[in-house]
Amino acid sequence: MACEPTRARLLRMLSMTFGFFIVEVVVSRMTSSLSMLLDSFHILSDVIALAVALVAVRFAEKTQATNKNTFGRRAKARLILIE
Repeated sequence: MACEPTRARLLRMLSMTFGFFIVEVVVSRMTSSLSMLLDSFHILSDVIALAVALVAVRFAEKTQATNKNTFGRRAKARLILIE
């Protein structure tokens, strides 16, 4: 499939980012650092964004582009025409 390298990179980044999240939570609890704990939850938002991107890639693999499902190509063409 065409999206296989993209999915592999997303999974790798998702696992690394989630690992950093776990490490930061553990270290922040050990050191009682509120700022590190807050930063770990910022990393959690990155993990959620990567998971959404992974779901989008899987959806794009299973769906074909049709007149109904243009994946934004029609909107891009309109923006180009406006500019």
